[in-house]
Amino acid sequence: MIEALIVDDEYIVRKGLVHMFPWEEFGIRIAGEAPNGAKALEFMENHTIQLLITDISMPIMDGFELIKAVKPRYEHLAIVVLTCHQDFHYVQDALRLGAIDYIVKTELENDTLHQSISRFVMRVKEQAANRNEVGPAQEPEVPIHSESWGLLLTPLRKGAGLSEVLALTLESAAPLMLPDGGCFIPSHELKLGYRDKERILDLVDGSSWVITILHNLRRNADKSTLDKLNDYWKNKLFYEYTCHTPVYEVDWHSLNGERKPSPEANQALHQLTQQWKSFLWVYDDNLFRQMVQDVKERQSPAAAWKEVLQQTVSLWRHLVAIDGSANWHVETSALYYWEQWVDWLSLIRPKLRRQEFSDEVCISILRAIHMIRQDIHLGINQSEVAAKVKITRSYFSHCFKQYAGQTFQEVINDIRVERACELLLSTQEPVYRIAEQVGFDDDKYFSKFFKQQTGMLPSNVRKV
Repeated sequence: MIEALIVDDEYIVRKGLVHMFPWEEFGIRIAGEAPNGAKALEFMENHTIQLLITDISMPIMDGFELIKAVKPRYEHLAIVVLTCHQDFHYVQDALRLGAIDYIVKTELENDTLHQSISRFVMRVKEQAANRNEVGPAQEPEVPIHSESWGLLLTPLRKGAGLSEVLALTLESAAPLMLPDGGCFIPSHELKLGYRDKERILDLVDGSSWVITILHNLRRNADKSTLDKLNDYWKNKLFYEYTCHTPVYEVDWHSLNGERKPSPEANQALHQLTQQWKSFLWVYDDNLFRQMVQDVKERQSPAAAWKEVLQQTVSLWRHLVAIDGSANWHVETSALYYWEQWVDWLSLIRPKLRRQEFSDEVCISILRAIHMIRQDIHLGINQSEVAAKVKITRSYFSHCFKQYAGQTFQEVINDIRVERACELLLSTQEPVYRIAEQVGFDDDKYFSKFFKQQTGMLPSNVRKV
């Protein structure tokens, strides 16, 4: 474990940093905290730490004075500075004095902090590797050779715990954490008794983790390491994973970092999207199997393909007549691999079918809901949608309400409000432009509609 000290004169910031994040998952233990540089020096006289996380602006002794004081005395101490946006110009001075990284206080959301910690933990590991040491009282490191390997664990479910795996690593080890819960451990960071691949595999919970052994590992991680591992997990492994393969073995040199999709990949994605939006696969088992196989073989950019799937599943929340549909988008957020998606869709397909209507009518209504979202900016109405799916307006209105559990107008109103809220919160577009993007020519009428639906004006959404 890396022993760390947090130094900041703001009590809430200190406590927030100590308690808001699972440091031990990164191989870090918070050994103590101090309100200023002087108190930090007192703590360090009686405690051994490997990582100092310090604010810059503090009374009695500020961060600059603290860095200058500890550098000659603690040669191998890694230092990370805390800063605010307005203090950002101080960061360069701190880096020149010997700090290795920084954390911006105003961006302490979990995802951002996760990335910052992953970044500076990698640098701490690089420094230790360059010194060819593992710290005091550690087991000696086995020399790295051409057969060196690494253990990549990627989750099968949300909340998969790493405590059992981390217990097998050296105290100085700091496994590289991937966004969304993946973990990478080079074999030389495992305790000597666990550097045998067969033994480590027996100890990893295969019901929680997908196990990949990376051969011919490079000695030190660099800036491209995280990109390569994440690309392998989110793209290649997304399509190749199957529950029938207990362990994947990959040569490190075969990994690529994030790449721009080729025209062929984009074309494949377009064709798969058309297959998906046809919704014929809901009823036709052969078409469903063919789509599943096509997705696996073509391996379009996984993030874009999952976005297509998630957008549709999110629309299915409006099918209130179908039990459980409101939670489907939550269920699919925990699906990491295409095989998991296939299993989930196999359970959902029967729920999308309604015995009181023909296959053609059910498929037409699923297409209609997709059209509403796709053409919301055009001010689309029920007559236009009914004509596009080739059903008379009156019969379409009847079937739609029976199938969805809501009228066409109720669904289109919900989708307009959802889309407007997305735009209000994610852009600085004026209200009249947002009104246009959800199908209103008159922004005053849009504001009145929005207040009727939500109880507040669009302009107030950004203030909440």
